[in-house]
Amino acid sequence: MPADIKQVFLSSTYKDLVIYREAAIETIRRFGWLSVAMEDFLSKDERPKDLCLNLIKNCDLYVGIFAHRYGHIPEGDNQSITEQEYRCARDSGIECLLFIV
Repeated sequence: MPADIKQVFLSSTYKDLVIYREAAIETIRRFGWLSVAMEDFLSKDERPKDLCLNLIKNCDLYVGIFAHRYGHIPEGDNQSITEQEYRCARDSGIECLLFIV
């Protein structure tokens, strides 16, 4: 991938933020960047959480959109996947842009 094309991971709960996600993906693509979002995931053998955390580590930017829902907490975890995505990006030193709806 050319160095000037950024990979941007989009994180949020889904059902309550569909229109916001669509707007964010459109904006990311308008900049000529690659959106990494659940809408584009194909079926994989990895658990969704593991797939997302691995993808985040290869991104240049994390965009989080948050509203009223906390999100799914996988069995055995004490944080939602959405929170784990944010923490992974932050802990990996990836710039984070956070939006509160």
